[in-house]
Amino acid sequence: MVKQNQFHELVKENGIYWTKGGDEQPYGKIYLKDSEGQIANDFLNIEYGTNQEGSLEVEEIFDNRIFDFPKPTSLIKHFITIGCETNGIILDFFAGSGTTAHAALELNKQDRGNRKFVMVQLPEPCAEDSEAFKAGYKTISDIGKERIRRVIKKLNKEDEGKLDLSDGKKQDKGFKVLKLDRSNFKQWQKLDPNSSTEKIVEQLELHIEHIDKKATQEDLLYEVLIKAGFLPTEKIEKKIIAGKQVFSIAEGALLICFEDTVTKEFIEEVSKTKPMQFICLDSAFGNNDQLKANAVQTFRSFNQGKEKEEQIIFKTI
Repeated sequence: MVKQNQFHELVKENGIYWTKGGDEQPYGKIYLKDSEGQIANDFLNIEYGTNQEGSLEVEEIFDNRIFDFPKPTSLIKHFITIGCETNGIILDFFAGSGTTAHAALELNKQDRGNRKFVMVQLPEPCAEDSEAFKAGYKTISDIGKERIRRVIKKLNKEDEGKLDLSDGKKQDKGFKVLKLDRSNFKQWQKLDPNSSTEKIVEQLELHIEHIDKKATQEDLLYEVLIKAGFLPTEKIEKKIIAGKQVFSIAEGALLICFEDTVTKEFIEEVSKTKPMQFICLDSAFGNNDQLKANAVQTFRSFNQGKEKEEQIIFKTI
C-alpha cells in the first residue's frame, strides 16, 4: 500500500500514470533502471501508449469494445518511424485487430507517405459469448478487415476535396484481402506404371476440363500471376486489346486473358504491347491447332534476335 506522502513524492517525480476512459486509476511507473531484475512495466515510456488506449481506439471505431487490449496505434507508429521509410512495406504476421494497418494509414496521411502493409491473420474463431461474435464477427480476421475498411472510410471522408501536394493525386488507401485456398486447377493424379489403358484414358478425360467450374476470373488471376512470378500486391488493370479483355499486371509486364476465344488479330496486337509474359486459356483456341501454331510463331518471330530479357514468354493454361 502506498502512503499519502509517498504518493505525493511519486507525483512530483512523474512516477504516476493515470489511466483514461472514464474509470481513471493511478499506476506507479517502474523504470528499467529501478526494476532490480524484474520485468519493467514500460520499456518505451508511457507516452507511446497503453493497451487501454488501444482498446479505446477500437471502441471508437466499432462503437463497441469488441477486442480486448490491442496494441495502441501510437506505439506501432513509433516502431514504423524507426524502421520503415515513407514508401516502405510493413509486415505483421500476427495482425489481430489490424492496429499495424491502422497506424500505417494514419502515418501516410500525416506525412503524405506511401507505406504499404501486409497483414497476416489466421481465421481464429471468436468466442460465441464475446461481444465480437454478438456483433457479427465470427473470426479475429473478420474484425481486422472491418477495422481497416472503417479507418479508410474515415480518412477518405477527412480527405474529401484534398489533393496530394506533390503530384496532384489522391492517396491510394485501397487494400486487398487474399485467402489461402486450394488450386483452381485439377491436379494430375500419379498413376501406377502398370495402370490399364482404360484407367489412363479416364484420367485424361478428367483433365479435358481442368479448370474448376466454380472458379471466378479473380480466383484464376491471382493464382496465375503468383505462378508467373509476380506478387499479389502488383498493380492490376483491366484493358481491352482487339476487342478482348485482358488483365495488365505491373504496368503491362504480364498480360493475362481469360476470354473464351482469341483471334489472330488479338495475338498480333498483344505482341505489339511487348509484355514480359502473356498467358491465355488453351481452350480459347477452340481446338484450332493452326491458330495456336500461328500464335506460337508470332511470338517466336518477335523474339528473334532479341536479348532474353526482351523476349515475350507465351503460355497457355
